[in-house]
Amino acid sequence: MHAAVGIVPSTGHHTMQRTQQRTVPDWENPAVFSINQRNAHVPLRSSLDASTAAKVFADPAARQQTRVMTLNGIDWAFKLYDKPEAVPEAFASPDFDAAKWSRIEGPGN
Repeated sequence: MHAAVGIVPSTGHHTMQRTQQRTVPDWENPAVFSINQRNAHVPLRSSLDASTAAKVFADPAARQQTRVMTLNGIDWAFKLYDKPEAVPEAFASPDFDAAKWSRIEGPGN
């Protein structure tokens, strides 16, 4: 099983790729961009207590029942300001009126 993420698979040791002229080590090979790295993820969750947290991590089905809110597909109010000082002070208030702001669908990347 290869643990590498990239174009050139690795068994955990540095590999060498032979070119026409010389052998190129991984750190000089632009096709190798990571070795022995896990995919990026955020494993953080909140739970009400330790026993609930233990259940969530032990049972994948319980993860769907935790206090997790997806941001996918949510209609977001968006306004870009030229500088931080221009953002209204009441911006973080739950009753802030952002009705005149543009709408974007999250996540927007």
